[in-house]
Amino acid sequence: MDNNVIMSLIIIGGFIIASALMIFVLLKMRYDKALCQVDDYMDEIAQYMGESWQAIDKQNPPEKKSYVSTVRFLIQRSGKITKIEIVEPSGWEEMDKSIIEVINEKSPVERIPEGYPYPTVEIEMSFHYS
Repeated sequence: MDNNVIMSLIIIGGFIIASALMIFVLLKMRYDKALCQVDDYMDEIAQYMGESWQAIDKQNPPEKKSYVSTVRFLIQRSGKITKIEIVEPSGWEEMDKSIIEVINEKSPVERIPEGYPYPTVEIEMSFHYS
C-alpha cells in the first residue's frame, strides 16, 4: 500500500474512534443526569413517606424505648408502588403494619423521571419511633 492510502486509513480510523468516544460520552452524560434525577426523586419519595407516616396517630408502643423499622418497595415507571416488604422489623408489630398501610395508601406517587433507564426504582428506608 502506498503511504497516502495508509495515512488516509489512519485518519479515517481516528475519526471513527473519536466519534465513538463522543457518542459514549454523550450517552454517559445522559445516563448520569437520569441517575441524578432519580436520586433526587428517591429522596423526595422517602421524605414524603416519612412525613406521611409521622402524621398518623400511633398507638402507644408496648415498652418505652426506640423502635426502627426498615422497609423496601419498588416504584413502577407509572408511580405505582409494589413489592412492599419489611426487611428489618421494629419489634413492634403495629408500627410495622402502619408503615405498610401508609405506603399502600400513598400509591401511586409521582412518575419515575424521564430518561431513567430501568423500569422500576427500589427504595429502602428506615422509620424511627422514640
